[in-house]
This record gives sequence, C-alpha cells and structure tokens, in this order.
Amino acid sequence: MKKTYTILFLLLSTVLSIYSQNCQRPVSADFYRQKYMQLTQIRQELTKLNYAMDFSSQNCLTSQQVKEITMLFQTETNKLDFARNAYCNTIDKYNFYEVYDAFTSFSAAFKLHDFVLEEEALIRQSEIVERPRPRHQFPSYNYPAWQNYKDNTRCKYPASDEVFDNYVNDILNQYGDRERSAKALQIIQNQCLSVEQIMKIGSLLEAEQNRLQYLKDVYPYTYDYNNYGNCSQLLTKQEYQNDFKVYISHDQNRGPVNPHDQNRVNPPAYRSCVVTQEDMNNIIKSVDEQAFTSSKVTVAKQIVEAKKCFTSQQIKTIVDLLSFENSKLELAEFCYDYCIDKDNYYVINSSFDMSSSVEGLNSYIKGKR
Repeated sequence: MKKTYTILFLLLSTVLSIYSQNCQRPVSADFYRQKYMQLTQIRQELTKLNYAMDFSSQNCLTSQQVKEITMLFQTETNKLDFARNAYCNTIDKYNFYEVYDAFTSFSAAFKLHDFVLEEEALIRQSEIVERPRPRHQFPSYNYPAWQNYKDNTRCKYPASDEVFDNYVNDILNQYGDRERSAKALQIIQNQCLSVEQIMKIGSLLEAEQNRLQYLKDVYPYTYDYNNYGNCSQLLTKQEYQNDFKVYISHDQNRGPVNPHDQNRVNPPAYRSCVVTQEDMNNIIKSVDEQAFTSSKVTVAKQIVEAKKCFTSQQIKTIVDLLSFENSKLELAEFCYDYCIDKDNYYVINSSFDMSSSVEGLNSYIKGKR
C-alpha cells in the first residue's frame, strides 16, 4: 500500500503547491513527545481524538508527526478526521503524502488526498497577490547596536536586514538544533554578521548546550566582536555562562578574521557532526540487516561511535530496533556519551518494557554525571 500511495502522490504532485500558511517551524521535539506520550495513555477513542485535534489546531507539526499521531487511532474515520484537521498547521505540506501510509484502506487515503487537493485549490484562489512573509519575532534581549561600534571589525558592514531575514527563514526551515546550527555555520563562514544578528540566530536553538557551542563556533566571524559578551543573554545556566566567559577571555586575542580569507581556519563544521534523516535511514537498514541481536548491537555501536552526534530521539529509534531488554539497555548506556541533548535522554525510557531497565539506565546516567 505504501508504494501505491507514493505513486499516487508522484502522479498528482504537480497539482500541489507548497504553502506553510502561518506555520514556519514545528513545535519543539520535547513538547511534541510529551503530548504524544499523553495521547498514548488515553483509552477512549473520542477523548483521544478531541485532545489530538485541539493539539494540532494550536500547534505547528511536521508531516511525520501528523502521521505518528494518526496511527494512534483505531478507526479510519477518526484517522481521517484528525489528518484533515492537522493539515492546515502542517509546515511541510509537500510531504503530507506520508500521512497516507497511516491508513489501512485505500478509500480513506483517497478521501484524505481529495481533501488536500481541495484545500490547495482554495489557497490558490485566495492568494491572488503573494503576501510578504512576516518577520520573525525574537526575544527582547539587550542587543548592542553595531552602528555605534568603533573598534576593529571583521568586515566592512554586517549583512543587511533583508539578507538576514532570508538567512533566518533558511534556518527556520531546518528541523532540530543540529541542522539549524549547521545552516547557521554555513551562512556565517561566507558572510559577516553583527552580534545582534548572531544573538537572534542563537535564540532559534532550543538546547542551551547547543547555543553555547554555536556561540563558540561563530565567534571568529562576527562583525563587532568586542560586543560579543552580550551573547551571554542566550544562556541561563550558570555553568554555561561561565564556560562562555572563559572562552571569550581566552579567544579575544585572536584578532579579526576576514570571512573571505582563503587561508582562514574554519571552525568545527557541524555538518560533519549531523546525523540527517538520510543517515538514519541507512543506519536503520544496516542494523536491521543483521540476523542476530548481538550483531545488531555491535553494528549499532560502531555506527554511533563513528557518527558521534545523535539526538535522544535518534538514539531511541536505534534502541527500538532491538527486541531483547538487556540488549536495549546495553546499547542505551553505550550511546549516552554520544548524545548531544542529554537533558532529553529520558525519552529512551519508553523503549523499555520493564521498570528495572529504566532504573538501570537512570542509575548509569547518574554515575556519569
């Protein structure tokens, strides 16, 4: 059926246009996972549907998230009702065909597909003139004005507001901190940004440890680098603030870096430390191909150790490939050192069937801290 739905989408994809309406970024992974787990605990189908529809009406979701929630319902009618409701606030409507796979009957999938076509037709009729995209609203930090900066600079002028807005939109289109950090780093290596612009981009990252690493990596490419101390406003935890201050004090003697200098030393590239969805697909395939659980664990460890930069959710996906409880626990403990958002590692708990495994993992993590 999945193949049939994919073919159906490809045949009709030229009819679909790409709109994000008011949604430009999905809810955070933590918030989504919290709501998803709450949905799984609701036994009454109608109550679950009402809760899910309320959630999708008030938040922006990805097509994959819509698909996951759709699959929680027992009846095709409830699946269809939820998917229709969630479509409006789906940020990647061009991937909405993935939701078709949540249905077990062709008729329900075709009904959803017809609904999508009708919605797209209505949008095209209403969008006579393309409306400008509203500017993203950033936190009310104390931003330093680069126009008043009199010290040495690293370029003639920072990026214009128009260019910066395009950069922000490009970054917002990335899913997750690591991909957003990668895009930000790619941009700044070929462009000079003010501290204000650096701070605004940093606010788009969810985890503070990722903000800290981002601030360290982009520092050499800042226009008004003596204003860089203001970036500490992005960090609320004292340990991260102290780390940032130490880094700045040790790094201020490096001097300006010309973004177009061919001999400059590039900061560590996030791109080499990002596990994309394509990477995950290949990892899942490699692990699944192993005939024995012990082989699956060995291959998974080799891959994780080589790639190094996994989110908690990605690690959970790999752990879920195993069937035996002890093997899951072994792999979960091994992967902890390679997790980039350790504060979210609790998501692994739902991979276990036994409370003793959850306690074992928690005990292991406490021993690492």
